[in-house]
Amino acid sequence: MSYTLDENGTALTETQEGVTMPVDCSFEKVNDWIHGSEVHFEEVQALCLGMATENDRLRKVLQDIRKHQEMIGGSMTKMSATWHMADKALADT
Repeated sequence: MSYTLDENGTALTETQEGVTMPVDCSFEKVNDWIHGSEVHFEEVQALCLGMATENDRLRKVLQDIRKHQEMIGGSMTKMSATWHMADKALADT
């Protein structure tokens, strides 16, 4: 595994088994990476599959939080800020 660093030492990309992807999957980082001069189709494909897998994992976590909320019950005002964010995310999906 190797990394590409910026001038501040922040990792921009990670290369594993010959496939390079952005370390941070934020829109800004992915957009900068995908418009790079050395990006190949297989790398874009691997990134898309990796992000889809991560989205599936996060969706399952949110569903588990929803189940936990339903089991505990109570009003939303008693729930923590994290639960409110999860509830909003679930409502948006």
